[in-house]
Amino acid sequence: MGVYGNINFYTTYLKEWKVERGKFHELLKLLTNRTGTLQADLLKGENMTQQLKDALSEVSQARVQAKQKLDVALADEQEALQGKEELEKAMASLQTQIEASQNQLTDLEEALKQALRMFKEATTKLVTEHAAGKDSIFSFVHMHEKMLND
Repeated sequence: MGVYGNINFYTTYLKEWKVERGKFHELLKLLTNRTGTLQADLLKGENMTQQLKDALSEVSQARVQAKQKLDVALADEQEALQGKEELEKAMASLQTQIEASQNQLTDLEEALKQALRMFKEATTKLVTEHAAGKDSIFSFVHMHEKMLND
């Protein structure tokens, strides 16, 4: 300081580096803080950029998948339109078969009713004739006993 005390370099620059009194220490602290803040901002920016890239990649993949699904759906629709006439013919055929089946069912139900009626009549006739035959057998047996006793 003794030799350099009057030199402009010392008085305007080196003197400001003194501990706890120099303005350069404060500027250096401020610069260090700002540099740290800028690095943190840069890191955030890089993270955001990476997230945006990832999101863009996902959106792009989703768009490709959606396009593939759309292509498949359009192809299916085309096939459906082509097969519509065949389906309508099959539907008409099935309707005819259903009607025929219903008619057959009605006929079978009628035949079942008739068979049940005939069964009931036959059962009644069998019981009636059995009872009549039993009475005639009893009367025949009584007559036979009477003859034997006489």
